[in-house]
Amino acid sequence: MNKFIIEIGARLKEKITDVIKLRLSPVVMAASVSLGVFVGAMFPIGLQTITVVPLAILFRCNPIVSAMTTLISNPLTLLPLYLGAWETGTILTGRNIGSGILNKVIQAPTWSNISAIGYDGLMIFIPGLLIVSVTLATLAFIITLLIYRISGKND
Repeated sequence: MNKFIIEIGARLKEKITDVIKLRLSPVVMAASVSLGVFVGAMFPIGLQTITVVPLAILFRCNPIVSAMTTLISNPLTLLPLYLGAWETGTILTGRNIGSGILNKVIQAPTWSNISAIGYDGLMIFIPGLLIVSVTLATLAFIITLLIYRISGKND
């Protein structure tokens, strides 16, 4: 029993060291970054961390790296990200609610203006955001692997 506890403690210490020192394989690091970018682009800012940590554990990614890379959506990138998602959704779905409502939301993002977008707006925005999120996550995965290759860290 004592030997079992020592072995569990050693494995736990090794895992904690891996997380702290980021001793991750290139694929695990790329997957961790990719997951964080996907959740950061897809979910609203208040839900990102509580979503990405369980997903990182489920997919055996590094939760710290994944949580840090959710910061792709921040006050500087949120508007271009959401406008890109809107345009992608408009092209993808063929729907258009008019630029007047969208301009009103951009100028004054109040709940009453946002709710004016309604169901049609969601049917444009959500598919567009999904496509943009998957694209960004895929690019993040590839770029992370390339960085590992260039840096020579191909463990």
